[in-house]
Amino acid sequence: MQSEKRLPALDLLRFAAIFSTIATHSEIMSASQYGDIIGTISYIARCGSIFGVPLFFVLSGFLVSGLLFAEYKKTDNLNVKRFLIRRGLKIYPAFYFLIFSTLIFQLIYGSEILYENYLAEIFFVQNYFPGVYYHTWSLAVEEHFYLTLPLLLIILLRINRTSPEPFRLLKPIAVCLFIWSIIFDQIYFQIPGADYAPYLAETYTTYTNYIATHARIEALFLGMLVSYYYHFEREKLQVVWKHPVIWLTVAAALLFPMIFNLVQVPGLSIYRAADISFVTVLIVSVNSIKLTNFAESRLGRFLTFLGQHSYSIYLWHMAVFYTLRYFFENEIKNGQTLCFNLIFGVASFVVGIAFSKLIEIPVLKLRDKYFPKDAQTR
Repeated sequence: MQSEKRLPALDLLRFAAIFSTIATHSEIMSASQYGDIIGTISYIARCGSIFGVPLFFVLSGFLVSGLLFAEYKKTDNLNVKRFLIRRGLKIYPAFYFLIFSTLIFQLIYGSEILYENYLAEIFFVQNYFPGVYYHTWSLAVEEHFYLTLPLLLIILLRINRTSPEPFRLLKPIAVCLFIWSIIFDQIYFQIPGADYAPYLAETYTTYTNYIATHARIEALFLGMLVSYYYHFEREKLQVVWKHPVIWLTVAAALLFPMIFNLVQVPGLSIYRAADISFVTVLIVSVNSIKLTNFAESRLGRFLTFLGQHSYSIYLWHMAVFYTLRYFFENEIKNGQTLCFNLIFGVASFVVGIAFSKLIEIPVLKLRDKYFPKDAQTR
């Protein structure tokens, strides 16, 4: 049985998520430009890469709720103030540094500045109003989850203080949110097939339906649901742990038909399938000895290192993208994107890790000094 300490297998999943996200935002290659082999690899990468953010959501739901569950198990209480301070010091400094740096860059180069877009970013509502960057909408969804979950836990704790299972209502809440997400698909997205892609939306109002918190938060709550079972009813996960190959096959079977357009799906339904698949992958991963052993190999340690810096890599990869597009403008117009994609991928990891070490990690060290995780709940 896995302990409550850091699970290196989840850092491998973080790497998979950030790699997929960067692949999503790369320039499209085709077989006609680069030959059948590279073109085919490109197509497969692009198809699978749309699931980077959903995987991040499921992981975040599991890990962040796990912090609160572990604290409750240890202290029989929750220090929400400390939790929010620690989350804030994890998220805000690196994020606001990116936004402030972007503003300075635009001022220096005389670019048109839409200050309302910066306000959306600052207040984490860029998934309801246009922001500065395309990709930061997911941070808004996660931020809303970070604020909602502890409030929900406190309410449940007060209602069920004498119960041996004060958080048991989290299970039907997560299920109801998932059901709602399916209903939402049917209400707002009736266009089948490839038109599910958010970047094909014609208006920002339509686009908002893809990135709004009420449309995407179910993935975080499903990750939270796995965390609940992992911390309080771990024996119920045995049904997956005993037959991991079968369950991983089911997870793959849910995704492949939609990835390769073998079935027509409306709206966000492809992401709902991804939710279930990644929940299954997560359950298997937290108890996988093979994955843990791989994480301890030379290649595994390298990939987990990249996964541990995934937040800063995610933050900066679009800034890297826009910068490189300026220098590769002619090549991209001519469809010569292979070199661009390779440089973009490597530069995203290098720049992200650099800013992680410059901004994120020093702040986290100060956070752990003044707001340690294991401080007694008051």
